Parts: sequence; C-alpha cells; structure tokens
Amino acid sequence: MAGPDQSRTLLTPERAKQLAADIRSRHPIDPRFALPMERVAEGEGVRVTYHRMLLEGALSRTDDGHIIRVRIDSTPNRRRFTVAHELGHLVVERLGLAKLPARTEFHRTQSHNAEERFCDAFAAYLLVPGEAIADICNWGTLTIPKLLERSSNIGASVETLAWRLVEELPGDGGVLWFRYMGKPNDVNNRRLRLDWGVFPHRKQVFLPKYAAVDSGSALQSAFASQAFQSITDFPLRFGSLREARSLLVKALGARLMALVKPQDVL
Repeated sequence: MAGPDQSRTLLTPERAKQLAADIRSRHPIDPRFALPMERVAEGEGVRVTYHRMLLEGALSRTDDGHIIRVRIDSTPNRRRFTVAHELGHLVVERLGLAKLPARTEFHRTQSHNAEERFCDAFAAYLLVPGEAIADICNWGTLTIPKLLERSSNIGASVETLAWRLVEELPGDGGVLWFRYMGKPNDVNNRRLRLDWGVFPHRKQVFLPKYAAVDSGSALQSAFASQAFQSITDFPLRFGSLREARSLLVKALGARLMALVKPQDVL
C-alpha cells in the first residue's frame, strides 16, 4: 500500500479522469444520456442499497463483497453522484492506495482530504465526460438554459455540470455559487453570500466563503428576479477576484449560479 506522500502524487485529477474513462469504456452508453450508476456499480462488483441515514453515502467491504449505502431521501442526481463518488473509493483501494475496513458497518471520513477530492473529481468525470458537453463548450454561445437542459439529460447536478464546463472551456473563466444564508457565528444575519467557486485554469484564487453580496448589486437583483440574466462588466470584489467580468447568472431557489466568462470574452 502506498504511503501518504505517494498517495497525494498519484491521486491527481488527471488520474481520476483516466480511471473514469476506463470505467465508462467497460459500460458503454451514449454520453448524451445518464450513465446508469447502479448498474455500473454492480458491473464493478459492488452492490448498491438505499437507507435513511445522515451521511450521503458510504462504501465498505463485507464477507459478500463491496457495498455502497446511499441516503434514500437525497435528490436523484445527488444519489447518482454519491454512487459515483463511493465507486471512486473502490478505485483507490484497487490502486493499492487505501484499504477499506473489513467489517459490516460502514465508515466515511468527513475530512476533505486528498482521497475525498480525488473521488469528487472521479465522480464528476464519470458522470460528465467531455463528449457529453462538447457541443455546448463555447463561451460565445453558452447559455444557462442549455446548461440546465444538459444537466437534466445526463442526470448530473447543475453544480457538477457547471464545474466540468468551466474546466473544459478555455481561458480563465469560472463559476461562483451564492446562497441566501447566515454565517456560522451569526446564523440570523441571512444575506446572499458566497458559498463556493472554482476557476480551474487560474492559480491561487482565494474566495472567502460567507462574503456578502452588496444589497444594490446586479447579483442581488438577479437573485430577486429568479430570471436568466447576462451581466456585462460586473465588478467582482470577492477575495482575490478584483476585476470587472461578464457573467451569466440564474437563481435556483435559495442559490445563485454565476458563470464568469474569461476576461477576453464579452
């Protein structure tokens, strides 16, 4: 079994992408449609069961083989991602980088360590291969309605699909997610706040979670209207993002998604 340093070296996004492609090659299906994750898991020797539980999912090794247990009351797309993520843990075990507990009860760490990040990436590549989004990977013609339609067609969450899109698209674009929420030390101070974001082709982007959106900004207006909007030259002022960018935005319930176009794309 590899040590911690070697595990970090081998558990790369590039490795996750290749291993996800290997599994898809063993279970061929048109990338325009959802990969049948339960059938794929069973084909890889893993039984999937559904339970009322606090965790989203867990993988363990039993006397009868491997089992993935999934939270039954999660959304269908969340359950599919969970199965894909837990399958990633099995892939890690097969690589000799980790060993699952040989007992019937299941265990899942809450720390977002290198293996967890690897499994998240593996799940995203498995559910959203490049072929599934090649026809919409163009900053000039991409729209949020296209993104939402593709999300529905391939059974991937909007978050996962948005992450894969900005990774495949060229330039220093990214995606920001905002949520109407309080802060851990002030839960009643509910405002539209930055939840998370990713800029795959830009190094060392600092995005402070819980940073509040100005009450009079175009982002706040978009959240209030719940409509699709295109915003030009919006002044980003979140952490290390200190520049004017063009955005595609859409409120999704208590959340707001903002696709941030590269600096050279209007």
